[in-house]
Amino acid sequence: MISEFLDIINELKKRNIKKIFIQISEGLKTKIEEIQKIFEENDIDVIFSLEPTYGACDVRDEEAKRLGCEALIHIGHSNFGVKSSIPVFYVHYIFDVEKEKIEKILERYENMFIYNSYTIVSSLQYVNYVKYVKSFLEMKNKKVYTKKVLEYEAQILGCNVNAAKIDEAEAIIVISEGFFYPLGLLLEIENKPIIYIDLEKQEIRDISFLREKFRKIIAWNLVKFKEAKKIGLLVSWKKGQIFYDVFKIKKEIEKMGKKVYIFAFDEIVPEKLEGISVDFLINLACPRIFPDDIERYKIPLLNFSILLKSFYEEKGVRSNSI
Repeated sequence: MISEFLDIINELKKRNIKKIFIQISEGLKTKIEEIQKIFEENDIDVIFSLEPTYGACDVRDEEAKRLGCEALIHIGHSNFGVKSSIPVFYVHYIFDVEKEKIEKILERYENMFIYNSYTIVSSLQYVNYVKYVKSFLEMKNKKVYTKKVLEYEAQILGCNVNAAKIDEAEAIIVISEGFFYPLGLLLEIENKPIIYIDLEKQEIRDISFLREKFRKIIAWNLVKFKEAKKIGLLVSWKKGQIFYDVFKIKKEIEKMGKKVYIFAFDEIVPEKLEGISVDFLINLACPRIFPDDIERYKIPLLNFSILLKSFYEEKGVRSNSI
């Protein structure tokens, strides 16, 4: 990790950049003190953004410029391809393998690996663990697959789990902490077992049974959409979260006889909808609004992508036509 910062510091010095704006993922905010020290020792002033930063789809270049910063550092995320008006540097903050810790977990839960073949995926911080788990399984005569879709082999994002989509594998193993990444797999992968190596709780569990819960929520909310008379479209102005032509979608839904409102946010949270009277919400921004926060919303909500798959296509509308 230190070497990543030093490479960036050398580049900042070459460009004579003295003031930087840092966006940091939620789980790494405990590292702010040591991060600031690294830059200040090199005569570089730092401002930390304490706005939620869930991914590199959220690049705060304009805010950085307003505060007099000349470059932006994204810590804990990999490049999402979002264009910026100032230089952006990405610090991946990948953890070294704690061999003793992972060995104990794998040995304790060895009976969990009942399938003959697996795909292994990981969040960015734990990609170094993939090879270690792969070797362990191969020693048990298991067939193991990995795929490179993003910057690292086997890496997934909350909104991109394509590295897990390998037909030959019977089951999927995800290595991470917290439930953010496993939940993304549950939604995207419809049939395969999901085996979660939870490095925080130091346990391994099959979480596939949770998939049915979200299927029921989706089915119920699809019924509510058909019944709804007033629809709210939720959009974000974050640079990497503008996916659709919202005005075109509004017109398509209005053809169904529904009244449609467009609501724009920086961060989409249910509290901002207090006092607004609509029957249904369609999320067109970060696809992890559903299901991550679904229980916080009083109004039925689905991602637009789910509606395309489950409703529009039933009506003969191609998914790429909107």
